[in-house]
Amino acid sequence: MSDRRVTIVLFVAILVALGAGLGVFALLRSARADSGRAITTVVAVRDIPDGHVIEPADVRLASLASATVPEGAFMSPDSVIGRVTRIPVLTSEPFIPASLAPVGVSGGLEVRIGRGKRAMPVRIEDAAATVIQPNSRVDVILITALANGAPGTARLLLSNKRVLSVGGQMERSTAEPMPTPTSTIATIEVTPAEAERLAMAMTSGRLQFVLRGFGDLDQDPGPVVTTPAPDANGTRPRRRRGKPEAATRLPPPTPAEPTPP
Repeated sequence: MSDRRVTIVLFVAILVALGAGLGVFALLRSARADSGRAITTVVAVRDIPDGHVIEPADVRLASLASATVPEGAFMSPDSVIGRVTRIPVLTSEPFIPASLAPVGVSGGLEVRIGRGKRAMPVRIEDAAATVIQPNSRVDVILITALANGAPGTARLLLSNKRVLSVGGQMERSTAEPMPTPTSTIATIEVTPAEAERLAMAMTSGRLQFVLRGFGDLDQDPGPVVTTPAPDANGTRPRRRRGKPEAATRLPPPTPAEPTPP
């Protein structure tokens, strides 16, 4: 009797295992079929920069596998035409709500500013205006001069700042050679605290933009060495040599007590 009961239990367990296996196989097969299903999605025809008003020639419909379509992707071109991009959209990349500004927002500099950042216009009056373009990364140096016109000091004020626009231009230009302006306005993206420092620096000296290389995102440039300003005779002051710090002397070791016999 007990052998028969054991046989029935084993038979039921085998049936349950087979049913579970068939269920898992069906789910995997269904998921594979769904991932291979094509979905018609709106994608970019070309690389579209941020702050660009999308036109009909900028978009097209493409059939993509459902596994590669991001959540919230637009299915109709009318849903994106006329809206402004918040971030750059690459060629054949689907449009999603996060890449577009809210409906009704016009194209302008405000859609290019990152969350928690500010746009600060700065006048540049030198050859830097010929090489700096929108989306460039620059360091900002503050140059101060003495009252008698002698050269003063230079120190790094801001590092690795993004240029939003140059002279009203918000997209990079491939025209060569670039014109040489005598003065133009460059708008950079800064934090509110950096905007305060920059505003104070504009009243105390001249600002120089230094172009950074592509991919150079180092935020800590290291200590800044400033050059001392020359005096009225044109000689630079010598550095004062301080007295060397006295070395800390350790007390002499205490002689070991003799071991009693």
